[in-house]
Amino acid sequence: MNVADKLTILQRCNNHDEKKQRGFTAMELFIVLGVIILIAIGVAKSIGPMQVEYKVFQISNQATTIHAGASSWSGGGVYTGVSMGILQDDYIPSDFIDGKGINPYNGDVEVKANADPYNLDIVFSKVKNDAGVRTVKKFGSSYASYDKATKILIITMQG
Repeated sequence: MNVADKLTILQRCNNHDEKKQRGFTAMELFIVLGVIILIAIGVAKSIGPMQVEYKVFQISNQATTIHAGASSWSGGGVYTGVSMGILQDDYIPSDFIDGKGINPYNGDVEVKANADPYNLDIVFSKVKNDAGVRTVKKFGSSYASYDKATKILIITMQG
């Protein structure tokens, strides 16, 4: 074999290297796609509980704001006669007047004196089961109740 033959063989080898595939194989693409799908499923599963927790947080903050306004209105005493209309402008933010505007589930929010007039009941309607149950856990069953059939959440705040 002369030098020219050896060079021809080397050129053929080099040409073969140049013809190699430069992209991804179908298997590699399927593996990457599978990993992306698994990550998306994991993220999707965590979004639901986070949304519920945020709505429980909203309900809790709104109840606290309404309670503070009602306490100012009553002078820290009896809540007999209290309502969202009475608390408007002077005691709670104006966007709280229409209870549907603050209820994260687009139901009404009502304020009334408890059977014990030194306690205040804040009633949220159309609350979904998961948020109702979590809110009762947050406040404790002595201060909150939830009726799954009517979807009504009642938070009792002490004067």
